[in-house]
Amino acid sequence: MKASLSLRTNEVNSTQMTDSHPAAEAEIVHLPDFLLMPLVEAAFAVIKKNEESELPASLRRISHFDSKALNHATARTQIIQSLHANGDFCALVEEEFFQRVEVSVAYQEWSSARAADIVAQAATRNDLPLLASMLWLKKPSQYLFALGLIVGYGSLAVLENEQRDSQRAEETRLKHLQTSYEREKSRADLLHADVERLEGELREERKSRRVREQRQESQMTALQKQVDLHDEVVGRMKEAKDRQQQRVEREASRAHELEARLRVAHEDARGKSEKITQLQEQLASALSSDMELTYEDLQNLILAQRGAENISHTILKIMNKTRSIVSDNSSVVDTPQSSTNLNSALSQTPSKSDFEKADTKDQEKRTSVAVPPGLALESDAALRIVFTQPDLVVLIDGYNVSLNSFGELSLELQRDRIVACATNIETRYHPSCVIVFDGQSSSTRGRIQSKIHVVFSPAGISADDVIIERIRVTPLECPILVVTSDRNLSARARGLGCQTISSKAFVSVAK
Repeated sequence: MKASLSLRTNEVNSTQMTDSHPAAEAEIVHLPDFLLMPLVEAAFAVIKKNEESELPASLRRISHFDSKALNHATARTQIIQSLHANGDFCALVEEEFFQRVEVSVAYQEWSSARAADIVAQAATRNDLPLLASMLWLKKPSQYLFALGLIVGYGSLAVLENEQRDSQRAEETRLKHLQTSYEREKSRADLLHADVERLEGELREERKSRRVREQRQESQMTALQKQVDLHDEVVGRMKEAKDRQQQRVEREASRAHELEARLRVAHEDARGKSEKITQLQEQLASALSSDMELTYEDLQNLILAQRGAENISHTILKIMNKTRSIVSDNSSVVDTPQSSTNLNSALSQTPSKSDFEKADTKDQEKRTSVAVPPGLALESDAALRIVFTQPDLVVLIDGYNVSLNSFGELSLELQRDRIVACATNIETRYHPSCVIVFDGQSSSTRGRIQSKIHVVFSPAGISADDVIIERIRVTPLECPILVVTSDRNLSARARGLGCQTISSKAFVSVAK
């Protein structure tokens, strides 16, 4: 706390003050001690030059310190009080102070008639402390009025400095917001590219399916011609031919059934494609407007992605089975077991579980977190480098980290601490941090005010499940680091290609 001095008008001859200004009637001028720093520094120089026995008793202790002691208000206050109480010490300080050329010049140029102009010029040169020290020490005419002006100018300077600091802080915050906006826009572009790629694959698959259908029709036509030719050649084996014809009719029925299944699969693929397009448009719209995706939106996106991949596998496998059936039909007139082969082929139509297995098998590998060689991932040195990795996403198990690191505090303070840690990490290293808490009331959500992305799990859903869903919808090009001390969640996250660190390691590097 800054000390202040009270200068009373009874210390000055009343003939030195004029009645033309309100300052003449002022009783006290409160002068902050920072405006007397040049005088205090001169006094400290006198203290260091003289023997301890020659100094006032209140200043002998200060003589053992260096100039850093002047940063403390107590030391400054003791020196100023000694100047009041000890005339000899004040004379020594005055002599030391007036050895400075600028002090002598300021005293010689002082004029009570130009007091306001002199103070304004000193404020422009940032010489208010020097002028205030001279006036306080020599007390010339109109010095109280001038000191009042100096205090006013000093207060304005302090306010201007505070405004500049506030403006710089606001500019920094806006810069961080712009960086976050660019990052989210980049993610939206990646998702849009994925949608276009999937649509292109679906179009190519439809073209291939039409070509295969035409080829199948040609093969069926050729097969029918072979059957007719065979009937003409084998005229004497009428009964055998009739039996064979019945088999052909059964096979044709099977083929029609398969064709119907293909049409159903085609309609299903079209419906799923339209649904995928709608979901991706909703996702792009939500990301472009900085809206937070709900848990249900994340689930729909995952289902849409899986549906697109399942459609591709479904059409491919059905067409392969169709080709096999057509190949079997080409020899149906010669092989009595053709009906059995067609039944077997139809029974082997891929099921939903087959698609899910294929989906898991063909899943691409996620980009891993780059750990510096020779360093353990959970060391502070390694994490400071890891957090600077481009496109890194940090998913934080909120209550697990807070309870393990700040368990002695209330839940509200725990949440504040973990949000502060994440804010520190994102500000210093610029990863994308997401904190996931188990669901709470709306009032609890409202108390958290932070630029960090904070998510509360829906009712009946754990934070662990929300983190896993976040991993699944994050592009594979983005490495993910999960912060938790929960072994079960760590194992699930590593199974999806993510790296994990403990709560203790995260809090350590965030401090």
